[in-house]
Amino acid sequence: MNFTAAYDYLLEGQEWRGVVTRDACYARWLDGRVELHDLERDPLQMTNLAGDAAHASEVRDLERRLQQFMRQRGDRLAPCTELANWYDEQRRVVRNGYGPLRHPETAPDWSLLGR
Repeated sequence: MNFTAAYDYLLEGQEWRGVVTRDACYARWLDGRVELHDLERDPLQMTNLAGDAAHASEVRDLERRLQQFMRQRGDRLAPCTELANWYDEQRRVVRNGYGPLRHPETAPDWSLLGR
């Protein structure tokens, strides 16, 4: 993910992946930064608990879960500019980790919703 106030969605430096549970929010950035927030006690995520030894096992558990999710999706945390070919000139997503998508202006296949 590259959520930033910058105008350019392919501006490197803010790439991260995360896991949110009922109680915690865990994030790891491409540059190695790690954050853990207690969502019950700190819903605005102002205090990073990742470096607190009392939360080391929670950090390990959430990192393990993050790695599992990334493996399942074939995702790797890489500089966002490596994904430039996922977008067209109008910033529409035209491919994902599984390959090219249908043209963005093609009518949706509503049959996928089932009956």
